[in-house]
Amino acid sequence: VAALSLSVATPAVASGNSVVIDIDRYNLQSQAGYDAVVRQISSAARRVCETGGTRHVFASRSARDCVAETRASAMRQLEDRVRRMRTQAAR
Repeated sequence: VAALSLSVATPAVASGNSVVIDIDRYNLQSQAGYDAVVRQISSAARRVCETGGTRHVFASRSARDCVAETRASAMRQLEDRVRRMRTQAAR
């Protein structure tokens, strides 16, 4: 069985910041499991978009934009996974 994970990475690949979220431990067919992964994505997006020494990631527009873009990318990955799981379950 392949491990399922999401890669949460900054839009600017050159920065090299990324976090991998192991979603195997979550039941994505339950609302609670899905919500837990969404919380992990939001937290990871804030972490990868932090700038050196800045504790408040929302201090700058570019950091806010980074978080929004990073979160949106990870959410697309999550939705793709959920869609594939539903398709496989329907077979």
